[in-house]
Amino acid sequence: MTKTTWIVLVFLTLLAANMAAIDWDLTVGGGVSLPGELVATDDLEEENFHYKLNKPIALLARMAFDLYPFPWLGGSIFMYTGAAPLKEELYLGYWDGQEHSIPASGISILAIGGGLKLRLDTGERRYVKPSIGWVYLHSFSESPDARMDGFVAVGEMEYEHPLSSWLGGVAQFGAAFQPYGGVEDIAYITFGPIYYITLGVVF
Repeated sequence: MTKTTWIVLVFLTLLAANMAAIDWDLTVGGGVSLPGELVATDDLEEENFHYKLNKPIALLARMAFDLYPFPWLGGSIFMYTGAAPLKEELYLGYWDGQEHSIPASGISILAIGGGLKLRLDTGERRYVKPSIGWVYLHSFSESPDARMDGFVAVGEMEYEHPLSSWLGGVAQFGAAFQPYGGVEDIAYITFGPIYYITLGVVF
């Protein structure tokens, strides 16, 4: 083997050894985001509107991967997905030469982000885990009026309780704030706080 190949193999071996020495968690779960208020303002210079939207309760699914290079501090990569159908079509009004609405099918979301997480040991493999993070959020809808891209700050609190020697239960409470985002050429959209609750298991 070439010298470069040996260097790569040694590097990968050291990386694997270090990863084995670092604590990690994989969490999966589900829950709900609670009702909240979104604010839409104009993204067109010739318009001037301020519209408040009431977000319904929505189902969420969650996956997170945490690495702890220190026993009390780690980093987290996570993903949320969910859906929020409406009871009926939501009419947003007429401007820029056309009518705007959100269909009864509502919206679904995909949120991907990362952050810092404390891990506070309360004894007997029970942990309290406060965290902060930054998220990219995209919403999907049949209507272009509800296809949004945004950047969201989140604060979360988790409690982990052992269920077996290799499995734990996790309860999470979080709050999300969107300081920047919107629907292209239609509106700026901000919100917060919107609260959410999830339950899951951690491996």
